[in-house]
Amino acid sequence: MNSLLEQFRRCSVLMIDDFGLSSVSSDAASDLLTVLTEREGRSSVAIASQLPFEEWLKSLGGGHSADAIIDRLLNTCYKFNLDGRSLSELKMHGMK
Repeated sequence: MNSLLEQFRRCSVLMIDDFGLSSVSSDAASDLLTVLTEREGRSSVAIASQLPFEEWLKSLGGGHSADAIIDRLLNTCYKFNLDGRSLSELKMHGMK
């Protein structure tokens, strides 16, 4: 796992998609906090989620690491809320 974390630390943009689809362990939240902390002010992170931001803390387990992750994101992020149908819904209905 350390080599995977090292790769996350070194990439120029870290993209996390479908964030919050399932809850994470306290170890995973701690690892994410480590990566975010080391990237802060140096490299970009983009997180996409269908879960409302207000529910992210719960998805992260609600512990100290979760609090710190939310704090870092709130202090350094741009948040975009998108409305409308998802791409999979459009494809299902034959729309482009």
